[in-house]
Amino acid sequence: MRSVVESVREHAREQPDGLCSRIVSARDGRLHTAATRTWSEVVHDASRAAAFLSGRGVARGDVVVLMGTHHADFHACWLGCAWIGAVPSVLAEPSVRVDRGVYWSRLKALLERIDARALLTDPQISVDSTWPAERPRFSYEETVASGTPGMDPLEPQPGDLLLLQHSSGTTGLHKGVMLSHGAVMRHTASYTRGLALEANDVFASWLPLYHDMGLIACFVTPLISRIPLVWLSPFEWVANPSLLLHAVSTWRATHMWLPNFAYSFLAQRVREPAGSFDLSCLRAIVNCSEPVTAEAMDAFASRFSGDGLDPGALHACYAMAETVFAVSASTGVAPPRRRRVDLRAWQDEHRARIASPATPETPSAIHVSNGPVVGGCQVRIGPVEGGAAALAPGEAGRVWVKSTFLFDGYFRRPDLNSQLFDAQGYFDTGDLGYLDDDGHVYVTGRLKDLVIVGGRNVYPHDVEAVINGVDGVHPGRVVVFGVPHRGLATEGLVALAESDRPEGQWSEVVRGVRKSVPSLLDLDLLDVRVVAKGTLRKSTSGKLARGGNRDWYLGGRFGPVPGVVGTARRGE
Repeated sequence: MRSVVESVREHAREQPDGLCSRIVSARDGRLHTAATRTWSEVVHDASRAAAFLSGRGVARGDVVVLMGTHHADFHACWLGCAWIGAVPSVLAEPSVRVDRGVYWSRLKALLERIDARALLTDPQISVDSTWPAERPRFSYEETVASGTPGMDPLEPQPGDLLLLQHSSGTTGLHKGVMLSHGAVMRHTASYTRGLALEANDVFASWLPLYHDMGLIACFVTPLISRIPLVWLSPFEWVANPSLLLHAVSTWRATHMWLPNFAYSFLAQRVREPAGSFDLSCLRAIVNCSEPVTAEAMDAFASRFSGDGLDPGALHACYAMAETVFAVSASTGVAPPRRRRVDLRAWQDEHRARIASPATPETPSAIHVSNGPVVGGCQVRIGPVEGGAAALAPGEAGRVWVKSTFLFDGYFRRPDLNSQLFDAQGYFDTGDLGYLDDDGHVYVTGRLKDLVIVGGRNVYPHDVEAVINGVDGVHPGRVVVFGVPHRGLATEGLVALAESDRPEGQWSEVVRGVRKSVPSLLDLDLLDVRVVAKGTLRKSTSGKLARGGNRDWYLGGRFGPVPGVVGTARRGE
């Protein structure tokens, strides 16, 4: 197969009545099928969408933005763009927490930069009245209903641009990752080999498609691999996380992808008693998109052991948009590993040295691997300060990646593209991590997030993992960062945590945080703030924005800043 469109058309020829997608919803109080699409229906509607867009002047190479993804016609609209050689790019819809004027002004600036030809939206999204007339907008339903089927798809070359995947962020113009048809097809072939997909497999997902985990793992991969998708709205999932497990039980899903925080979130927020679900059908639950923690995985496995969950189904993956998706991934024959490391050696030397049994004098931490490197990828660990030398196994540094499905650069960003790759073709991911002796990849954080406290290397997610276990802290809603400490020539650690408890109990939560971090990590916190649920700043992909919250903190959004804190900001 040379393209996604060709793959879907073959599915329609060989299995016309086979299920492509099942939209599920509980908006009327019960989980039910809101809509379904077979392979033949998707191909028919995609050809209609292609004809409609072509008739409105959209041509090969034009960028088309899609907004709002939990809709029965989304598949057809996205494929309709690829059908005529246009370039679909999925962006986040407006959030109730972001000022409407700010959101639309940023979006207009982004669309002007990428010269988007048209905007396709879920009919429920209200487009700003000041939207420029020269950039036409159409609803998904209009796009599918108004075209005439029968248009032959353009045959792409492997190097032709298939899609733009925009990075998440909180401010500014995001980077559009350029992914070709060939890169996407090569990635799918490599990644699915490790997944060992079977004919009766089913994917279940609540993930938004403006993030690479949702778009590639849970949309593009099943399209190419002929796997039906059970699809739940992310807004419904956040409000009622148990809906995902009900969907898995009802439609016998075998695979799903979750960010690390979702494991703790599900373990703590699902109210149904043990035995309410049948999760025995799940063969792979893939932890991805942020550093994997043993605490989150264990909490999930323990909570749902009474629902038939096989602990061996818990997997991990290291992925990024710049490599389409997966760089490394655990499999049934190479499950994720756990490595107990000496915390002192880790903080002082960037070395993941195997720890002896933990004592108060020799604290340790558990690192979970993201599996071995997938076929077609190579990973090199280089010094934190830069340089091409490869570090030995167990030594942490910059993660560099080379791949047969590496991206072609950032769309219309010559300011970023001039030095993306080194002389050997490796891309500096900006991540920190290491390899073990057998090539398993361990990702430990982002380079720009690393905090140096009194000469010790502190990885914020290690501290966040401890705070997440403190009674009263909302699971997955903690952010830790460093700030300049006047007079000490070092950085101090600041922790922000959301809590469901009444404000009168927040001081007790703060005491719990200040007690837990020193006792488990031998670290002191300069400042701890507890805030109400929903207060912390998130990126467009739904992750907590460490840099954005740091800016808010220094700007006084969470109250007066201690006098010892400097105001210099990093260039996040």
